[in-house]
Amino acid sequence: MSAALRTLAQLWAAVGTANDTANFALNDPVTQSQRLVCDVWAANPSALSLNPAGIADSMEAQCSPYYEELGVEPPGPAPPPFSGAQCPGVVYRIRYGTFRNGGSVSELGSSPKNFVGPVEFFDNSDGFSIVQGIRGSQGESASASISRSDEPAGFEVISVERVDGQPDDCGDPPAPFEPTPNYPRPPSFNPDGTVTPHPDTGDTTINIDTRVDIDGDEYFEVTGPGFEYVRSPGFREPRIPEEQPEATDGPPSQPTGDGGEVTDDLTEEQEEQGLETIGYAWSLSNYPSNAGIVQDTNPDVFFTPLGNVQLVYDVNGSDRFSDNLPIRAASGTIIRNDASLKVRAVRFNKRPDVGGITLTPIRRVKADAS
Repeated sequence: MSAALRTLAQLWAAVGTANDTANFALNDPVTQSQRLVCDVWAANPSALSLNPAGIADSMEAQCSPYYEELGVEPPGPAPPPFSGAQCPGVVYRIRYGTFRNGGSVSELGSSPKNFVGPVEFFDNSDGFSIVQGIRGSQGESASASISRSDEPAGFEVISVERVDGQPDDCGDPPAPFEPTPNYPRPPSFNPDGTVTPHPDTGDTTINIDTRVDIDGDEYFEVTGPGFEYVRSPGFREPRIPEEQPEATDGPPSQPTGDGGEVTDDLTEEQEEQGLETIGYAWSLSNYPSNAGIVQDTNPDVFFTPLGNVQLVYDVNGSDRFSDNLPIRAASGTIIRNDASLKVRAVRFNKRPDVGGITLTPIRRVKADAS
């Protein structure tokens, strides 16, 4: 079937055209597709974006009439797990402890401890135990494992202090972006990559493909019966040339250990030819069967992260870091958030019960390369 190209304004206007429940069942693929995109955003924000927080405002603006009709709130970030400790290379003295059965926090015997920023919070819990802790940029960590029978329970940072006594003004660690609780119209994510709506919403099945344009900026493309459209996070049309420049991804690396750094091996000759690295793809192998896998997902999506990845940028000879991206799927990508940034390396951490991780540099030809 040939697809009619609709403008963004036409398509997003369709979100608010129906104001009563009966209109959900109208056989209008445009209206249904718009509502389905909003369903995907509410039920699983990471399905639309590698950085959900970066497109939250525009998605909320476009989907708010639909959410108001359903009487639900849009997805949003959870509160940060603790405050501060994000200045790169700075030493922090951190006190931490655990709580059980909803009680007060008891400081652990290993607390306080020094960590090098930025410091992240991790949650490797499963169906049997709550496994939480913090990890510094040099691999230092503190954690606790608590039985589920002690819930509400968890690991908590008590205080953060810079050892050098300077103000801690580099912000807070990234908070996970949480779906809308008990969303009434959750879609089905199919193994073939398509998305099927909740039975009460309609009968249009669409395919959502998250991509990166030639500037390294993220966008997603939605296709389905009778329509196709491209959506960029900030309403800026993504730069997609008629003939995409050819670029070959770099050789994959299979680092050993549960954490470390893989340096980009792009050569000077390749750079002179206009090739650059814009991010990395990861792939996990031999992860545990009890990792908590979301049913009917491909690649496997996990209820709790099995690790995290972080890009290292070269900014005038100094290292700068992207936000930590939790590894919530067996494979995925982390892409720089600005086309001017030079990717020098990728850092990773994984749970000890994950057998291995493969990291592959993602490369493309610069838009201004001759």
